Amino acid sequence: GSPSVDDLIYCGASDSFVTALRTETGDLVWRTHVGGGVFATPTVGDDLVFIASNDGLISALSKADGATRWTYNTGAIANLSPTLCGEYLLTTSRQSVVTMLLAATGEKVWSDSTLAGQAITSPVVVGDRIILTDSRRSLICLAPAKQDESVNTIDKTRKTRYIVCLPRLRERWRKILCRPTTTVAALAAIASRPFSR
Repeated sequence: GSPSVDDLIYCGASDSFVTALRTETGDLVWRTHVGGGVFATPTVGDDLVFIASNDGLISALSKADGATRWTYNTGAIANLSPTLCGEYLLTTSRQSVVTMLLAATGEKVWSDSTLAGQAITSPVVVGDRIILTDSRRSLICLAPAKQDESVNTIDKTRKTRYIVCLPRLRERWRKILCRPTTTVAALAAIASRPFSR
């Protein structure tokens, strides 16, 4: 994938290393091994850079020194860039599963086998909608659950009960395209159009 540019340039490679370089000089700042080949563009947040690799891992690296803060195993090849959505990180994998993680910790918030086939583009976020495409030509719109669709969830680790509302997503509509849409720009254009719920 293409490198990402922030204060530094972040780029992954097939040798499983992610490298950060100074924009002005090209000098090496850090280099970190992430386990699998990196073919997706790194996703840059405020303090972390998120990497999808072919061993199925999503890795969160410190922008400052490249230290691994957390990893999440998707269970399948992860070759599409994760998408930041506020405090959440959206990922897709070859298992046709869409997963929402807490960007700060990598804790799974929600996942669903929404896609009919393999994901072929990174999720696109427009307002409160998330647009996805898959290899079976499906164009899918996910949106937050309505208040009456909120669910009580038990956190077994902390033994507490909490309400999941905004992170809980529901499919709002699905269209079959004449051919797969593979560009983020095309998805963003579709997502920005008005639609009936």
